[in-house]
Amino acid sequence: MLKVGIIGLGVISGIHIRAIQESGLAEIRAVCDINPDLRDQAPTEAKFYEDYKEMLDKEDLDIVHLCLPHYLHPIVAKDAMAHGVHVFTEKPVSSHYKTAVEMCGYEKIYGKKLGVCLQNRYNPSLHFLQEAIGQDLYGKLEGIEAHVFWNRPADYYANAPWRGKEKEAGSGVILNQAVHTLDFMTLLTPMLPSKVSATLRTLSDYPIEVEDSVQAYFTYPDGMHGFFSATVLNHSNAPIEISLRFEKGTLILRGTDVFLFNGQNYEKIFSENMLYGAKFYYGNGHKEAIRTFYQAVINNTNLYIHASDALPAMQLYEAMRLSSLSDKPVALEDLA
Repeated sequence: MLKVGIIGLGVISGIHIRAIQESGLAEIRAVCDINPDLRDQAPTEAKFYEDYKEMLDKEDLDIVHLCLPHYLHPIVAKDAMAHGVHVFTEKPVSSHYKTAVEMCGYEKIYGKKLGVCLQNRYNPSLHFLQEAIGQDLYGKLEGIEAHVFWNRPADYYANAPWRGKEKEAGSGVILNQAVHTLDFMTLLTPMLPSKVSATLRTLSDYPIEVEDSVQAYFTYPDGMHGFFSATVLNHSNAPIEISLRFEKGTLILRGTDVFLFNGQNYEKIFSENMLYGAKFYYGNGHKEAIRTFYQAVINNTNLYIHASDALPAMQLYEAMRLSSLSDKPVALEDLA
């Protein structure tokens, strides 16, 4: 059995704990959080620490899960891997593009695996779309459009102030809510955009430094165009929607259902079971993502989501950020 530790006992840690327990491949030996009041969030048999460095020094762990504020991902991942421990980190890979690029080199430097929890990559609906594109069923892809319309009240930021701070979160709706959708856009198109124009805005009166809404226009090397929009000011958490316009029709992913629009009618051509309850929009993939990473550690393979796999979405975020700051388009080739 793999010996696992969890660093950070916030909201998302509960999903990791259940997935670990259900994997049949690991046991939780230790947990860590600076807030001792969160001790009850973890299994009673796990040893509790308030200092992750002390945990790394005292525990003989195979893997640690990082369920931390974004800016801590590269710092804690580096320390854990230097201790000879594999790391599975929550998304986004980091709070900023520069540190995300640096993290891509950690595996080579330390000889340990660094997995990123882009769990929606395991959604059957995504695989269905990828197969349809690969089989050229609908002709050439001519355009892509994506929307994430969710709701986060002011209390969401008040309860965890780091979420609203640019230095600690890096971004608001883009990295905290919509990064999975950006990731999908990189997987469903044959190439990244060559140019990005974007506007990041805080439209609410929330006391935050990060954007709560964004719109972006992508120009691709072959002349195709894309559009992306996201907000946390919607009335509720609506299913994400991605529209792919082909020569012979339009495929629309809404939540985990896929529809074909022929110009007149919509036909549901694929559906999968969604989660129900307050966090249905998280998707079903955490268990599969964690189990896949564990199997890669056990069998010493590279079959998991690496930091470098998460980098294209971070490139799009960086281009959007810079475009909004400069009020002009940004070429991806110019990103350092």
